[in-house]
Amino acid sequence: MSLTKVHIEAYGSEYDILVHPESHIGKRIIDGKRPYELPLLEDMYNEVDEDATALDVGAHIGNHTLWMAAVCGWEVYAFEPNLDAFMQLCRNTHGMSNVHPRNYALGDENGSAKSISLGRVAYTAIEDEQEFPVLRLDSMLEMGKLSGRVAIIKIDVEGWEPRVIKGARNLITEHQPTIYAEARDELAFKKNLAELRPLGYERIHRFHSKLVATPVDKWVYSG
Repeated sequence: MSLTKVHIEAYGSEYDILVHPESHIGKRIIDGKRPYELPLLEDMYNEVDEDATALDVGAHIGNHTLWMAAVCGWEVYAFEPNLDAFMQLCRNTHGMSNVHPRNYALGDENGSAKSISLGRVAYTAIEDEQEFPVLRLDSMLEMGKLSGRVAIIKIDVEGWEPRVIKGARNLITEHQPTIYAEARDELAFKKNLAELRPLGYERIHRFHSKLVATPVDKWVYSG
C-alpha cells in the first residue's frame, strides 16, 4: 500500500507525516489535515517548556512523537514493538536528532512477549518471530538509557498501561511527569488508578470526543 504525505503546521512549527490512506489513523489525518488526537496534543503543548524529555509508549507510526519533537521541541524516546509500525515511525522521524526510536515494548518485567490476539500480549520465552523484547522503564533509567528530565509520558498500549506504569515506579517517583494513559473503559481506568494513586497521582481530565475516540486520562502528581 502506498503512503500519503500530509503536511502539518502548528504553533509556528511544521512537519510531514507519511500515513496509509486506508488505515483508521491515516484517514483521520488526511481528512482533517491535522494530527490524530489533536486536543490531547494541544494540551501537551501547553503543559511543559522545551527543556524536557517525553516518552511515547506505543508510538505506532509517530503521530504523537512528531508533535512532541517538532512542535513542542522535546527530546523524545518513542517505543514501538510492531516492526511494520516501527519502520514507518523511523521513516517519519528520519533526520530528527531529538527523536530516539526503540523497537521494543515496555512492561513490568524484563523479558519478551508476543501477541496472542488483537490488542493483547503475553510474556513468554523467545520462540518465534512474532515475539518482541520487553523492558521496564526503571531498568532503562538504572542503565542510563534515558537522558534529561522526563516531564511527559504518553501510554497507549492496548491494555498494558498498568504494566508500563508498574515497571516505571521509580522513574515516576523521581521525575513526577504528567502522564497521558489510555483507558478504554471503567475497568481499565481502575487498573491505572490502582497503580498511580499510591504514587501520589490524580486524574484531572479525560480526553474523549470525536477527535479522541478512545478515552485518554491525564494524570498529574498531587503529593
